[in-house]
Amino acid sequence: MSRSEEHKLSPHLDAIWGFIKYRFLVLATPDFIVFIDDELDLDWKTAPQYDEANKAKRGVRSKILNKAAVLEAADWDNSNEQRTIQFKRQIGEAIARVFEGNDAQAEEMLQSANQWRLEELQRRSAAIEEQMKVKDHWLKCRKSWTAVHYGIGVAALLFSSVAAAKTEVLGISSGVAAWCSWLTVFCTALLTFLSAERKSNKYARAWSILNNQIARYKADYHVQLKDVLESYTQGENIIFDTETAQQRRQR
Repeated sequence: MSRSEEHKLSPHLDAIWGFIKYRFLVLATPDFIVFIDDELDLDWKTAPQYDEANKAKRGVRSKILNKAAVLEAADWDNSNEQRTIQFKRQIGEAIARVFEGNDAQAEEMLQSANQWRLEELQRRSAAIEEQMKVKDHWLKCRKSWTAVHYGIGVAALLFSSVAAAKTEVLGISSGVAAWCSWLTVFCTALLTFLSAERKSNKYARAWSILNNQIARYKADYHVQLKDVLESYTQGENIIFDTETAQQRRQR
């Protein structure tokens, strides 16, 4: 990618650092250059005369440079190129301050960059809070409808067993047996009316789709909020038997 006019080196600096290919120039002087390359990785180089003149400060400088490297490699939402460049630029500015000998300001800038990183990650997590609540609600609904299905099914099985048994063997009256027969019919009809198993399966499918997308959103920063919202919509279509536009076109 070609350099913009804003990021081009002066003729004097180009004679020193012109061999370097970069995407974004943070700072360049005759002593050092700090830049972001085409892979959006932060890098820097120092001139031999600078290294020779600053041997005594190598230990302190290396300590701050190591902090910068750890921060650059830390968890970060790299799905947006401009935000990534902005984040790397903040770290690059701190590195430039190190080479200028302003270690205290470099530390402050690294702290600011880390705080901004944490805020960006928090913003990303907060964006799916409602979908997280919906996911948990769908799981509860799935468990509830499963409990209803098996609860009524077991009751129907119990009542039908009592109704089919010989009353004298169990020591129950014919009236109780008749009630059990009626309750068997009622429970069977209730199972059909509520369709508890079908509803449980719907919520299970909807939860699985949304849960998988949320897991991908957390693990892969290239997964966007719109992808989570699409999985939420897909889950709702399953639960409420809503026909999607694509399905209508396929008819």
